[in-house]
Amino acid sequence: MLIRLILLFIIFCGLGCSISNKDHIVIFEFSDNFRTFKPNAQIEEDNGTYKIIYFKKYVMYELSSIRYNVKTKVVNGEEINEMYPSTDTINSYFILEKEKNNGLKYDSISVLSPKPFDRDSLIKTLVIDKENLAIFNLDLGKPEKVIRNPNDPKIWVEYYYNGGGKNSDSIYRYYDDRLAHIDFSFSDSLDRKHKSKLVRTDFIHLPRKEKGSDGKEIIKPRTEMITSITLIKTTNEEKYRNLFNRFEADSK
Repeated sequence: MLIRLILLFIIFCGLGCSISNKDHIVIFEFSDNFRTFKPNAQIEEDNGTYKIIYFKKYVMYELSSIRYNVKTKVVNGEEINEMYPSTDTINSYFILEKEKNNGLKYDSISVLSPKPFDRDSLIKTLVIDKENLAIFNLDLGKPEKVIRNPNDPKIWVEYYYNGGGKNSDSIYRYYDDRLAHIDFSFSDSLDRKHKSKLVRTDFIHLPRKEKGSDGKEIIKPRTEMITSITLIKTTNEEKYRNLFNRFEADSK
């Protein structure tokens, strides 16, 4: 655990803290990771990520998906279609003004005709709507301990144990004071309270005994749900600028 924290602190420190210029592209990666620790020491992971990009008065959501190829084969005289993932990634871009509910979706950088979309439907799909974000607003009382990064006290973690998170055995909340002014928020109330930015939350469930549907006792393994935003750098900022500029033209 200590090594994990040190690595996280190093990553956060390397991000820099000057991102307030509204003429700059600011990019975050949203990550939702669910881990299951199996009895055979294997870890199963289900991870979903996408990018949130800010520029001036606009916000863009970049979603990536894998292109699948279809191969047809004959089994016992019957044709069966099987899908195989390729190495190609499909990116789509949803752009809108921050205060508006309607925007335009670009299925690729070169698509000729964007499609309209509704913000409320999109953020619900991305699990960042008000209902889904409510889990980050839980009143957990006073943390068991608080650890600050020895190299940068603006980065710190709150630890809650022993059911402090109601349905979780432990909850860890990571804050980064340097990002207090960014638009995205898991919890407006916690950000205001700490004058900081909640950037990651870990929900941990320890192994436990439960009764299965057949009445027999089963052991549910340890699980972790880790949700975070990470400030990232890009080597292709021009791509995003061109998309934002095109959105401005297409919206007129």
